[in-house]
Amino acid sequence: MTLDALNAELRTPEGFLGDQASSGAFREILDTWRKTLKKVDDDPFGTTPTAEISRRQLDKLLAQGDAEIAGLVHGVVEEFAQGLATVIKRLLKTKGWQETERIVIGGGMRGSRVGELAIGRAGMLLRGEDIATELLPIRHDPDEAGLIGAVQLAPPWIFLGHDALLAVDIGGSNIRVGLVRPHLKKAPDLSAACLWETEIWHHRDDKPKREEAIDRLCEMLADLLRKAEKRGLAVAPFIGVGCPGQIEPDGSIAKGGQNLPGNGRAAASTCRGGCWRRCRRSAAMPPSSSCTTTRWCRG
Repeated sequence: MTLDALNAELRTPEGFLGDQASSGAFREILDTWRKTLKKVDDDPFGTTPTAEISRRQLDKLLAQGDAEIAGLVHGVVEEFAQGLATVIKRLLKTKGWQETERIVIGGGMRGSRVGELAIGRAGMLLRGEDIATELLPIRHDPDEAGLIGAVQLAPPWIFLGHDALLAVDIGGSNIRVGLVRPHLKKAPDLSAACLWETEIWHHRDDKPKREEAIDRLCEMLADLLRKAEKRGLAVAPFIGVGCPGQIEPDGSIAKGGQNLPGNGRAAASTCRGGCWRRCRRSAAMPPSSSCTTTRWCRG
């Protein structure tokens, strides 16, 4: 696997271009539509704050709601798809993205029917402009994909003597940790890897400081290590960490970490150092253990 480009921090007068294709952008569009409707009619969602309207609710309204409510949801999906298509067209003009044949989309939008519709509609908009790049939702559950992908951070042979890998997915709203089973005997290319155990923390609700976030992350990792030991699993001597932003060789974040808990610029570096040492002590990991940090592309 070769990484051609990452962190395409394209800007608009309103901020980062990629923010137009975020879950936050979807909610902003929904909120704008609700405010517009209130001027002429009742809000179909009543007094429920937009932030508390789940995608599962929107899926249900799309499938079972009356025509007007379904039309509202369709309108939000259409506007979001237009923004997603605009972001992709800009990306495809950059050097690293030229001649891209397929784009796989994960994240929160992948985990709902309205999100899948937005992805499909954006793909149709691109084809309408003779852009052949294919858009697909990621195959794995979006809550698991970032963790399972950690097995690709090491050559397959390293898992010959190990049953599982600790993985971390640090996001702007959630921190997920998991034990990933590589299942190397089933698929030498690691395509059969799956999540054996996972924990999730919605840190955005708690607004933790950096050290608080790291302490909580350590507790989650140590808990998984104890479960692995109880089950008799041999855990690989490194942690795979997925984190937004430009990650430097020492694990620090040069840029793009503004949505991370606490001091985002230092979060990955602290995880790479102090957090791993604490986990190693708590679970008697071998002294040679290490922490490997990867970079998730930021559109």
